[in-house]
Amino acid sequence: MAESKNPSSPAKSLAVVSGKGGSGKTLVAATLALTLAQEGKRTILVDADMGTGGLTYYLGFSVFDRTRQGLAEFLQSAANTQSDVPITVEFSKASKEQLERRAELEFVSLLAVGEHRLTEGKSLMTTPSMERVVRGLGKAFDAVIIDCRGGIDDDSLAVCRAVQDIVVVVETDAAAIQSSQHLVDVLSREGIAKKVAGFVLNKVMDDPTSLAHAGASFFRTNYLGAIPFDIQTTRDFIKGVLPKQTSLFSRHVSNIASKLFYEFSIPKPARDALLEPSEFGTLTLRNPDIIRGGYIVAFALIAGTVAYVSARLNYIIPARSDLTAIASITAIACLSLSESFKENVGAVVRLYLDSTSTLMSKLSGIFR
Repeated sequence: MAESKNPSSPAKSLAVVSGKGGSGKTLVAATLALTLAQEGKRTILVDADMGTGGLTYYLGFSVFDRTRQGLAEFLQSAANTQSDVPITVEFSKASKEQLERRAELEFVSLLAVGEHRLTEGKSLMTTPSMERVVRGLGKAFDAVIIDCRGGIDDDSLAVCRAVQDIVVVVETDAAAIQSSQHLVDVLSREGIAKKVAGFVLNKVMDDPTSLAHAGASFFRTNYLGAIPFDIQTTRDFIKGVLPKQTSLFSRHVSNIASKLFYEFSIPKPARDALLEPSEFGTLTLRNPDIIRGGYIVAFALIAGTVAYVSARLNYIIPARSDLTAIASITAIACLSLSESFKENVGAVVRLYLDSTSTLMSKLSGIFR
């Protein structure tokens, strides 16, 4: 069972913003929450995009139940009180089926966008109301992660003023870079640029080194890391499926989370679990686990075939076993066509190598 949040421990609040829509910030926000949940941190995701409700539609499609009420109702409550907003809206929780698949979802809640019509023609998302919302949520959760609308408007500014930190998600095309630079300029004019904890390059398909250096100058903030374009995670997002913990996307987001949420001591992924900058241009369309697993399956197929043929030629195995052998080799060949199977094989081998390396390092320290 999940432990109760310590009310004396202040919650960490973070706004996830981008210069334009389509940057992937919604998926980044959701994966940050999953990373915290894996460490037992109670985290709430807040959909503050009153225009499209992207986070609500993504997670409400097949992961979370009861997404009818949400932030709009909270804001309406905040507009009628001067105290911290009481948590009266029922948060969305993961469905029983999803909890059976991923136990860490027990620690994640969703404050959906709510009823849009409550905010039509009204300025409910003000700085005071969002500050009260964040404080109210902070009494029940360890972390509050708010997914803002793409671009910068009054709603997003209200969120940015209310939170402790801001992270800017940037795609690598010229339009995204220019719009992100504009976003940071607006935050600077509003006197809240100091809240920007850093920027993240997303959907990277080439060596990010030069853009990382240039971005530190463009956006006047820290470079937190790059996330490679992961075709499988993109497909899952379209279907409303959360990224796997072992996916290339999730591993790089976990590395970024260890910097954004240093107060929680989030462990960094092993070095060989992340792409080197030079590898972004060659491996981003394929998960390294898939490539590693493909090599292992191919080796097993070849080695098994050679071993059987050798055994038959030397009369070690009787001829009546040919049908079984052919069926086994055919089955392995069919499995070699499955990306999911190769990814799982590669992930198992990577985890084994990581644990072996860690054990050897500890033993080396003991006998040194």
